[in-house]
Amino acid sequence: MPAIRPLVPFLALSLLAACGQEPALTLPWGQPEPPVEQALAAARGAVDEAERVAAEVSRLASPDDVDAQVRWRSALGRCRSLQARHDDAIALLDEAVAMTDGVAAPLLRAQALTDRAVVLGAGGRTDEADGDFAAAIGLYEAKGNRAAAEAV
Repeated sequence: MPAIRPLVPFLALSLLAACGQEPALTLPWGQPEPPVEQALAAARGAVDEAERVAAEVSRLASPDDVDAQVRWRSALGRCRSLQARHDDAIALLDEAVAMTDGVAAPLLRAQALTDRAVVLGAGGRTDEADGDFAAAIGLYEAKGNRAAAEAV
């Protein structure tokens, strides 16, 4: 799990902040203190819950609803990546990106490319991730969405 290990403390700290709690530890290294351990447990629970929701959406979404189909694959792919199931994650995101081919939804494609870039990077495939990040930025800029382009 070395590719996601640096991400987990930041995710945990973000969850604490979102809950209005002050973390006792603000550095991503060292032995976690009890509040961070609790946040890590919450992060694992959040991933499990997100996975359950994505599975339910996959069951309910109409096959011709491209937006829903792309989004549940993206969400589930991100969960798989956080679980260090990178091959599964990449396969889901490959499907999500492929579903946006030829669809007049450049922002949806940009988001799917960004999500795939994240899981590719987590899986150690940084050159491919860089290509997806660049493509997503190009789509955001073409739509005039500078904030999204800068966030990538």
